[in-house]
Amino acid sequence: MSYRSTSRLDIIQLIPINENFDRTCSPAVLIQTITRELTRNTAIVLAEDINTGHFLRCDIIVDAIFSLNLITTTRELYIEDIPEAFEVRAYDEHGNEFTTLAGIEFVWSIGDANKHMPSDNKVTSNVLRFMTYEESQYERPVSIATLDSIDKRGHIVLIEGVRTGTAKVSVRLPHSEYKYVPSIELELVVIANLIIIPPEITIMAHDSFRYKIMHTRQGRLEEISLPLSQYYLEAESPDILEIDNDRDFAYGRKLGRTKVFLHDKNVREEYPVILPSAIVNIHEVAYISFSVLPNRNWGLVLGHAHEIVVELYNSKDHKFHIGEGVEVSMKINEQYLEPKSITQNGTYAIVIPIVCGITTVEATLRGIINEHGKRIAFEPQLSTRAELTIHTPVKVQPRVLAVPWDIVNKSR
Repeated sequence: MSYRSTSRLDIIQLIPINENFDRTCSPAVLIQTITRELTRNTAIVLAEDINTGHFLRCDIIVDAIFSLNLITTTRELYIEDIPEAFEVRAYDEHGNEFTTLAGIEFVWSIGDANKHMPSDNKVTSNVLRFMTYEESQYERPVSIATLDSIDKRGHIVLIEGVRTGTAKVSVRLPHSEYKYVPSIELELVVIANLIIIPPEITIMAHDSFRYKIMHTRQGRLEEISLPLSQYYLEAESPDILEIDNDRDFAYGRKLGRTKVFLHDKNVREEYPVILPSAIVNIHEVAYISFSVLPNRNWGLVLGHAHEIVVELYNSKDHKFHIGEGVEVSMKINEQYLEPKSITQNGTYAIVIPIVCGITTVEATLRGIINEHGKRIAFEPQLSTRAELTIHTPVKVQPRVLAVPWDIVNKSR
């Protein structure tokens, strides 16, 4: 192709790319503006195919920037997550968007959300930081490659969240002829990728449980200590559930259902950040049952350790979390089962069968002791019993059986 400008060489210049000096042509050109007039101008570029003689025409409109806009896919960033790309869009006084901002320098700044933004390329906030394309896994856009190579910023930057909180990102044009173009500010919030454990739980009134806040960091879960961090939990209905953030414990006060919200002291409450929440159900116990582990089978093997677990359920078959204050009495016939350990609340026992035969175990829910040490008895007291069969280990002979491969039938 042979390129030439047919008008207004004072406005633009053509820079050949991969030029063929023998045939004085090139497959592409770089168009660069050279005028500094703050008025709208138009130039025409013609390209001729030297083999066919066909012409291609391109109209180039050169105008002054009147306003800016900052484009991003989100205003929420996660700590130590992949950086987010922020891009400037420019418009003329009629609202027409410029096709390209390649080669134009911009001044980017990061500052505290409650303070004035710095006027130069500075970072006055410890919530966000600029990340270079060399540090990231992103491919550097061609439109900012030249500026990036000389440690300047173009119309696209990468920003990473460093710690939780809010901060502002600002961008402006540094050239004196564009001092009338207002800068653009965008308020961002950085949050941690958190998980509340348990996300939903069912307990009895006056029972308690411990919450855990887990932080997803580089694919791993790390527990956050609530008393020593900026996070705290709050129940939507404190008359149903009371939360002691100093001890990471929650206490059921009365029957009902409530949400539990996680708050971050570094993020302003008015900012619409969606942090994780949990559900707590406080119900009455409808019935008790046994579960025998590890195989959930009423048949026990002589001489092998088995776990007997007491489970509590409500009327909709939802299993209860059982706290340390719950009082359950478990009766085990020690002529058949040797107890190795029983938890303080009587809901879990490890036993070893010592005699073959049939035996029964019984459990009764008697009451609960609250956090103040007061015992609350249950009336009526729910109970259950189960019959267990103890047998000798079953042996299969031979232990290893090798058979030939049947090519015809393709046996598996």
